Amino acid sequence: MIIVHTEEEKFLRSKYRSMVSRIKNNSYYSTVENEYENERDFIEYWIGKVDYESNPELDRIDKNYGYSKLNNQWLSKAEHKIKSSKERAKL
Repeated sequence: MIIVHTEEEKFLRSKYRSMVSRIKNNSYYSTVENEYENERDFIEYWIGKVDYESNPELDRIDKNYGYSKLNNQWLSKAEHKIKSSKERAKL
C-alpha cells in the first residue's frame, strides 16, 4: 500500500521532526516539552491552518512554556528573527 502525502503534510512533518530534534539535541531546549501526542496529532491539528507555501517558522508564543497547541504560532522568517532578537536582548 502506497501512502501519498500532500505538500502541506510533508511541510508539517518536517517542522514536527525539527521541533523534536531541537528538544532532543539542543541543550537550550532541554527543559522544553513537546505536548503534542505524536506526529499525527501535530499534523492533524495544524493542517489547513498554516500558509505552508510561505515556509513559516514554528514559534512558542511564551518561551516559559513548551510546544503545544495553545502556545504555538507560525511566524514568517523575518517576524521570527525580530522576535528572537528581542528575546535574546532581554537575557
